[in-house]
Amino acid sequence: MWLVLCLAADEAARWAHAELERQGLAPIELVTDHDLIAASWEHRVSNAGSRTRLLLADGRCMDTDAIRAALNRFVAMPPALLAAVAPPDVEYAANEMSALVLSWLAGLGRSAINPASPRGLAGAWRPRTEWAMLAAAAGLPAAAAALGSVSSDQWPPAGRQDADVIVVGRSVFARSPLSPATRRACRQLSALADTPLLGLRFERDSEVFADAVPLPDLRPGGADLIAALAEELLSPAEA
Repeated sequence: MWLVLCLAADEAARWAHAELERQGLAPIELVTDHDLIAASWEHRVSNAGSRTRLLLADGRCMDTDAIRAALNRFVAMPPALLAAVAPPDVEYAANEMSALVLSWLAGLGRSAINPASPRGLAGAWRPRTEWAMLAAAAGLPAAAAALGSVSSDQWPPAGRQDADVIVVGRSVFARSPLSPATRRACRQLSALADTPLLGLRFERDSEVFADAVPLPDLRPGGADLIAALAEELLSPAEA
């Protein structure tokens, strides 16, 4: 079984799920934050690791032992999970649910694209300054970023996230032609950030790194991007 994990409003993830299904990945299940609202959780943690069994309201069962790999776009605490919580308890409930969801995703290990991190459910959240330093280490010239500046998008990101470049494993998809050196540097940045699926933005009409996009819109990559994503899901990294 494969999973696509996303917020209900993530149209790019829904598109990817449909296209991956057409590629022959089966069964591949779409699980949104709305699906988790009424789910029954069985979550066990031991010295050997963790195992989660989710029984969704529609009867589907998600057992970590049966999951080969997942496209993980739960970038933040799924807001729908807190919709029924009384206001005085929202902060406490958010912390508890965040810990549960993080532990579940962490149990998927590196078979999740992107793997969960203590700094983010779908990989580490980084301020723009940190992304700029990583980009420079990867060999990308980076635009200046003021100390303490954050991503140009709100966190968690909302709405469509356009990117000039999308890295999927070893594949690079760009809106405009890139030099071989920049392509290599994009792949290196993805590796340094431990983020196999990464969107990058560049300064206008240049190959100067401006920002990283944590939830890139996948649709501009079309069939070639889906093929690369399918390959990554069929041969996930070792946990």
